[in-house]
Amino acid sequence: AGTPWSAPLAEFDGIVDLHVAELTWNQVPVHDVSLDAKLVAGQLALNRLHVTDAAGADVSASGTARDLGTGASFDFKTSLQAGSLAGLGRLANISLPPAVAQARGVKFQANVSGAPGVLELRGLQLALGPADVAGDIALRYDGPRPKLTAKLSGNDLVLDQLLPVAAPLTGTTGRAAPAAAAPAGAAAADEHWSDDPLPFAMLSSFDADLAVTAHRLAYKDYTVAEPSV
Repeated sequence: AGTPWSAPLAEFDGIVDLHVAELTWNQVPVHDVSLDAKLVAGQLALNRLHVTDAAGADVSASGTARDLGTGASFDFKTSLQAGSLAGLGRLANISLPPAVAQARGVKFQANVSGAPGVLELRGLQLALGPADVAGDIALRYDGPRPKLTAKLSGNDLVLDQLLPVAAPLTGTTGRAAPAAAAPAGAAAADEHWSDDPLPFAMLSSFDADLAVTAHRLAYKDYTVAEPSV
């Protein structure tokens, strides 16, 4: 059966060629939207979708979707370029991690394809601030357990810019709670590592086959050269 988003598109044919100078979505202005598409017997040809200014981002996509009523598959070439993702977060009405929303110089490009139970990003090129990642990602969820496969390479991966900042501990007065005295040898480690248990339980819910390389991996005062996983 078709997916919830695709099944209605199999019920009619149509040709769309339009340009919208300005519209508003979630109270965020969007400028210069162009769409050229053809839908015939459940087969979609997206010749061109281009938004010059989607909350500060330039977005484009083209490709095809097939068998929309009986088990849709699709293959789209996508790209995005923005000064930051803060505006897109407001446009989509989602809350982005501060480090992601504030990163400057965002670029994304990939061939996105899918079929029932499969989603792939091929030729991925992602730049987020000073970090960039390239490679391929595939997710299969048509078996008894989901499986994530990825082969990625990058330059300088600075985890401080991607991980959320821990909130300070507070007492009942709202002021920062005083830290208990710690042995001298443990003081330095406490500055970098949390006592909270790592969420390894979630790792038992899926399988993964990952190959990741980078020029440099950095977290706080720690640096690893040429990491490979």
